[in-house]
Amino acid sequence: MDLESFRKSRGLTQSDLAHRLGLRSKGYVSRIETGATPCPLRLALKIEKLSGGQVTAASLCPEAADLLPGEGAGAPA
Repeated sequence: MDLESFRKSRGLTQSDLAHRLGLRSKGYVSRIETGATPCPLRLALKIEKLSGGQVTAASLCPEAADLLPGEGAGAPA
Protein backbone atom coordinates (compact mmCIF):
# COMPACT_ATOMS: atom_id res chain seq x y z
CA MET A 1 0.00 0.00 0.00
CA ASP A 2 1.35 3.45 -0.79
CA LEU A 3 1.49 6.23 1.78
CA GLU A 4 -1.37 8.28 0.36
CA SER A 5 -3.69 5.25 0.24
CA PHE A 6 -2.80 4.35 3.82
CA ARG A 7 -3.36 7.90 5.03
CA LYS A 8 -6.74 8.16 3.32
CA SER A 9 -7.83 4.71 4.53
CA ARG A 10 -7.30 5.94 8.07
CA GLY A 11 -9.14 9.19 7.45
CA LEU A 12 -6.01 11.24 8.11
CA THR A 13 -5.17 14.55 6.51
CA GLN A 14 -1.61 15.31 5.48
CA SER A 15 -1.45 17.60 8.53
CA ASP A 16 -2.60 14.76 10.82
CA LEU A 17 0.03 12.42 9.43
CA ALA A 18 2.74 15.07 9.65
CA HIS A 19 1.87 15.63 13.31
CA ARG A 20 1.93 11.89 14.11
CA LEU A 21 5.34 11.60 12.47
CA GLY A 22 6.73 14.64 14.27
CA LEU A 23 7.03 16.69 11.08
CA ARG A 24 6.44 20.42 10.90
CA SER A 25 4.87 20.57 7.47
CA LYS A 26 2.03 18.82 5.66
CA GLY A 27 3.81 19.92 2.50
CA TYR A 28 6.63 17.52 3.31
CA VAL A 29 4.13 14.66 3.51
CA SER A 30 2.69 15.75 0.16
CA ARG A 31 6.13 15.79 -1.46
CA ILE A 32 6.89 12.29 -0.15
CA GLU A 33 3.51 11.00 -1.35
CA THR A 34 4.09 12.32 -4.85
CA GLY A 35 7.75 11.27 -4.98
CA ALA A 36 8.92 14.86 -5.38
CA THR A 37 11.10 14.49 -2.27
CA PRO A 38 12.98 11.30 -1.40
CA CYS A 39 11.95 9.84 1.94
CA PRO A 40 14.88 9.55 4.35
CA LEU A 41 15.46 6.08 5.81
CA ARG A 42 14.71 7.12 9.39
CA LEU A 43 11.35 8.61 8.37
CA ALA A 44 10.53 5.61 6.18
CA LEU A 45 11.07 3.36 9.20
CA LYS A 46 8.77 5.57 11.32
CA ILE A 47 6.08 5.37 8.66
CA GLU A 48 6.41 1.59 8.45
CA LYS A 49 6.00 1.34 12.22
CA LEU A 50 3.06 3.77 12.30
CA SER A 51 1.32 1.88 9.49
CA GLY A 52 1.85 -1.51 11.10
CA GLY A 53 3.89 -2.57 8.08
CA GLN A 54 1.20 -1.70 5.53
CA VAL A 55 3.54 0.92 4.06
CA THR A 56 7.01 -0.56 3.94
CA ALA A 57 10.20 1.40 4.40
CA ALA A 58 11.49 -0.17 1.19
CA SER A 59 8.55 1.20 -0.79
CA LEU A 60 9.38 4.73 0.39
CA CYS A 61 13.15 4.65 0.45
CA PRO A 62 15.24 2.72 -2.08
CA GLU A 63 18.10 2.75 0.42
CA ALA A 64 15.97 0.63 2.79
CA ALA A 65 15.64 -2.12 0.18
CA ASP A 66 19.39 -2.57 0.24
CA LEU A 67 19.78 -2.36 4.03
CA LEU A 68 16.83 -4.24 5.50
CA PRO A 69 16.71 -8.04 5.50
CA GLY A 70 14.05 -9.45 3.20
CA GLU A 71 13.55 -6.15 1.37
CA GLY A 72 16.32 -6.21 -1.23
CA ALA A 73 16.28 -7.22 -4.86
CA GLY A 74 17.11 -10.82 -3.96
CA ALA A 75 14.23 -11.15 -1.49
CA PRO A 76 11.49 -13.66 -2.25
CA ALA A 77 8.36 -12.12 -3.73
